[in-house]
Amino acid sequence: MKSFNISGDTFLAFANEYNGSNRNIDSFIYKWDGSKFVLFQSIPTHGASAWHPFVMCDETFMGVTNHYNGQEWNIKSVIYRYSGEQFIQYQELSTQGAWGMTSFE
Repeated sequence: MKSFNISGDTFLAFANEYNGSNRNIDSFIYKWDGSKFVLFQSIPTHGASAWHPFVMCDETFMGVTNHYNGQEWNIKSVIYRYSGEQFIQYQELSTQGAWGMTSFE
């Protein structure tokens, strides 16, 4: 789980790796509505291991590491850009069994 803020709004992102029978499952982003966290967006993932929020050029991005899809380790992890209304796929990155992500300047 990762918490982050965008323009005063608080979000929680959960990486779902495995549901007991499948690794190709959605991971979820929740948003604080003032009294509780509510589902903001469901994003398809493949054995997701981590979310990583970062800001670049005054825009908010979220990266998700996809670890294993049930058949292979060489799968793409994905960067999403926040549009102001939702997270939109921005770029896919080739990874192999990714467990985490970090950003730096």
